Order: sequence, then C-alpha cells, then structure tokens
Amino acid sequence: MINHHLGDHMTESRKSALFWKLQIGGWIAFTLLEGIAAWFLLTYGTIPEAHHAEIYLLILFTSVFGFLITSTLRPLLMSIHSQRWHPAILLILVCISSILLATLELQAMICIPFLHHSLDGARSIINVGFLWEAFIFFMWQAVYFGTSLWSDSLELISRQQKSELSLLKSQMQPHFLFNALTAVMAVSDDKGKVEELIQSLADYLRFSLNKRNDDYAPLGEELEALE
Repeated sequence: MINHHLGDHMTESRKSALFWKLQIGGWIAFTLLEGIAAWFLLTYGTIPEAHHAEIYLLILFTSVFGFLITSTLRPLLMSIHSQRWHPAILLILVCISSILLATLELQAMICIPFLHHSLDGARSIINVGFLWEAFIFFMWQAVYFGTSLWSDSLELISRQQKSELSLLKSQMQPHFLFNALTAVMAVSDDKGKVEELIQSLADYLRFSLNKRNDDYAPLGEELEALE
C-alpha cells in the first residue's frame, strides 16, 4: 500500500514537471511567434505606423496574462479531468471558458491606465485580438486535456506491464524452488554437492530479494546470479 501511494506521488510529480515545462516553453514560444508576426506586419506596412507601440504592448500583456491565468486554472482543470466528463460537455465548457477568459483579459486591459490610453485608437486591433485570444485559450485547454489523456494512457500501460511482470514473477518462483529442491534431492548422497547447491540457491534468493522492487535488472547481473 505504501509503495502504491509512493508510486502515485511520483507519477503526479512527473506530471507536474511536464506541465511546467510545456507551460513555460509554450508561452515563451507563443510570445516569440507573435513578436515575429508583428514585426513582419509592421515591416511590410500592413499595420498603420501609429499602432506599432500598441501591438507590442498587446503581445507582452496577453502573454503574461495568459501564462498567469492558465497556471491558476490548472487545479480546476485537474479536478474536471479526474471526473471524466463526457467529451461533448467538456467541449462546451472549453468553448464557454475560452470566451470568458478572453473577456476577462479585455477588461483587464481596459482597467490598466497606460494600456487603456494606448488602445483608445486601436479598437479594430482589440476586436481581432479578442477573437484571437479566445482561440488561444481554447487551444491551450484542448492541449491540456489531450496531454492529460495521453499521460494517463501511458501510465495505464506502465501499470499493466508491471502487473503482468509481477504475475509472471509469482508464477515462476514456485517452479524455480521446485526444480532447485529436486536438484538437491538428486545429489543427496553427495554432501559437498548438496552444500554447493544450497549455497547457490541461497545466493540467488538473496539476489531476488534485493531486486524485488526493480522491474528490470541488467542481464549481466542476472547471468551472474544464475551461475
């Protein structure tokens, strides 16, 4: 039971580490890609020169806001994922939450004085940005739930393999002991041979006990123990 809980804790630790790697790396990549796209649009005159500062302010703010809000949402999404909601309900929830998050982001920009002042003349940018951010939040949640399902499937496969290996070990142990005792009985008239076999059996059982919590052991150690 202790090992089972310890294994669950280690699994959650690995999931948490994976989340933060993807979270930090993903938002940094998102910021860089938006910056490159903005530079391209500004360079070729697609965006009016008057809005250059506003674009970079939007990129910086939306990236920081997106990172903070999605990091805060993780415990809630973990709880939803653990309840195994129907995919249709989950899709509706993700769509609604994406719109709400984009709305919250827009309201936050309006409430910040320097952003509000900078964006007074950039309403079209705000409208397009709202739809874009709603899409980004939708994709973030889709990736989160998809990655969680993928991680769960890998964990399930790993547990099945460990269970099969444990079952195989439990089936092999009686056969091994039976064969070993049969070999001892076959040389019962030779005291020296009996002592040698018993010592070899004891050495191998000691090796098995030392490796009982390991799923695999190096082939060289296995062959050495058998010898």
